[in-house]
Amino acid sequence: MYVCDAATPTEGYIYQYEIEWDEDDTFELKSDSYSLVYTGSAPQDCAVDSIGNLYFSTLDDHIYGFSYDDLFTLRENAIVDLADNTSVRGCAGIDVRKDGELYFTNFEETATLGTLAKLKWKGAKNIDSREVTVELTSDPASGLATTENDAYYTSEGQLFAYNFDDKETTTIATDFVNPTSVAYGGR
Repeated sequence: MYVCDAATPTEGYIYQYEIEWDEDDTFELKSDSYSLVYTGSAPQDCAVDSIGNLYFSTLDDHIYGFSYDDLFTLRENAIVDLADNTSVRGCAGIDVRKDGELYFTNFEETATLGTLAKLKWKGAKNIDSREVTVELTSDPASGLATTENDAYYTSEGQLFAYNFDDKETTTIATDFVNPTSVAYGGR
C-alpha cells in the first residue's frame, strides 16, 4: 500500500506499507512501520499495476513511474519521468487500466492537453519511449477510476463515465459539492 503525502505545496513524500493476506483471507498491514520511497514535488495521486509498478502524478505537472524491482529493494527516488508539463497540467487523477496503459485527468489546459489522456509505456528508461494520446477534451477534471470498459472522473460537481469503445461520455451523478477522488476495486 502506498500513501501520497503532499506535505507542502512544493514538497511531498510517498510511503510504502507492506500488506499481506492473513489466515482469514483478508488484507492486513504486516507491521505499522513503513518505508519512504519518494521525496520531491508534492504527489497528487498514485496507482499500482498488476506487476507492482507504482505510478504517480505530482503538483509540478509530471507523471513518474517506479519499477517493482526498485520498490522491492527500497531504492528511494529511483523514478522514471514518464510525462511532463507538455502533457500534464493539474493532474489529480491517475489509474492503470492495463499494464503499460495509464490514464490521467487534467484540470488545466484541457482544450489542448485533454480532460482525459492515455499514457502508454513499454518500460524504457526515458521519457522519449512513452506515448501520450488525448482521449477526451471537455471541462477540467479531477479524480479517476478505470474499469475494462469505462473511465469514471469528476468535473464541475458531477461524476461522468467515458466509454473506451464508443468514445461517448455519460453523466452518472450530479449535485456534488467538490468531488476530488473516485475509486473502483473490481479488477
